[in-house]
Amino acid sequence: MSLLITLIIFSILIVIHEFGHFIAAKQAGVKVEKFSIGFGPVLLKIKGKETLFLICLFPIGGYVKLAGDSRSEIKGLKYEFLSQSPGVKMRIVFAGPLFNYLLAFLIFII
Repeated sequence: MSLLITLIIFSILIVIHEFGHFIAAKQAGVKVEKFSIGFGPVLLKIKGKETLFLICLFPIGGYVKLAGDSRSEIKGLKYEFLSQSPGVKMRIVFAGPLFNYLLAFLIFII
């Protein structure tokens, strides 16, 4: 039972962290290709307007896959991560940890 509770709490932290990256990217006009909770084989896949939401087998992390976030796939389009200014890129990267701090602050207040 304690393992299940630990996984649920860890998953909440992951979702909040990745949501920070997700929301900052969307506000900056960067296309989010995937939002994944966990790694490994996909258990659940939901297709949004432009984002594929995934829940994977191993809930030990997560990721947000942004368009144009690697040098090999960049095309110079305005909605790609590497096409953004350094300030925008920094805001997207910083938003994940910021959301975790905000969650901790909210829990502390409650």
